[in-house]
Amino acid sequence: MEKKKTNRVGIIIISIGILICVILAVVAISLFQDYVVNSRLTDAERKVGADSIRRCQEVVRASLINQGSGVFTSTNETFLGASRWHVSGTISALDSAQTNKKGDYDCIFNSGNKSVEKLSLNGAVFRTLKKP
Repeated sequence: MEKKKTNRVGIIIISIGILICVILAVVAISLFQDYVVNSRLTDAERKVGADSIRRCQEVVRASLINQGSGVFTSTNETFLGASRWHVSGTISALDSAQTNKKGDYDCIFNSGNKSVEKLSLNGAVFRTLKKP
C-alpha cells in the first residue's frame, strides 16, 4: 500500500514538472517570435512602424488633461502583421491639479487604413473620453 502512495506522489510531481516545462517553452517561443518578426523588418516597414508610433502618440497626447505637458518616457512597438502595429508606453504629464504624474497607454494602429483600432489609457493624466 505504501508503495502505491509513493508512486502516485512521484507521478504527480513529474506531471507538474512537465507542465511547468511546457509553459516555459510556450512563453520562450512567443518571445522569440516577436524578436524574429521585428528583427526581419525592412527599412520601409521600420518607417511605417515609426509613423505608427507617431500617430498613436498624437492620439494619446490629444487625450491628456493638459495636452502641452506630455513627455513620452518609454515606448515599445511590435509589428503584429497585416499592417497592424502595437504601440505601448508611458507618458509623464500634468494632471488636473497640475501635479506631474505618469500614465500608461496601449494602442493598436492599422497602417493600411491609417486608423487606431484600439486605445487603452490608464492614469490620472488623461481626460475621460466619451463614447460617441
